[in-house]
Amino acid sequence: MPTTAPEEVQDAVQAYYAARVIKEQANDALKLANKELEMATLAAVEIMDRKQVPGLELAGIGRFSRTTRPYASMISGAEKDVFAELKARGYKGAIKQTVHSQTLTSIVKEIREKNGKDIPGVDVYEKEGIMFRRAGGARTKK
Repeated sequence: MPTTAPEEVQDAVQAYYAARVIKEQANDALKLANKELEMATLAAVEIMDRKQVPGLELAGIGRFSRTTRPYASMISGAEKDVFAELKARGYKGAIKQTVHSQTLTSIVKEIREKNGKDIPGVDVYEKEGIMFRRAGGARTKK
């Protein structure tokens, strides 16, 4: 591999490298921001529970509400049983080679609302969070 190259090539490679460094720094900053958001979410959930405040409106910012959201994932080795259960309950269309975790979570949530039961072979946990609805529109969950 040549150690020298025309200046134009060196400039292009240096620009590529600089972009990679910027991307790595942005990814590191995003990881840190996500950790800070998770800690702030847990703290807000805890104090909202303790003070018995299910939601509040902050002028010019938006509405914040406590929320609990289920998350579902298949237990290792239970795929066959879960697929059979989903087919029996009319969710055959959700099955490809596997079931996407968000699809499975939606199905579990729907089944829980109908009869309060979970699907055998599916691990379900709930995560406490805050729902944020911006003043004047779009909503964000965390």
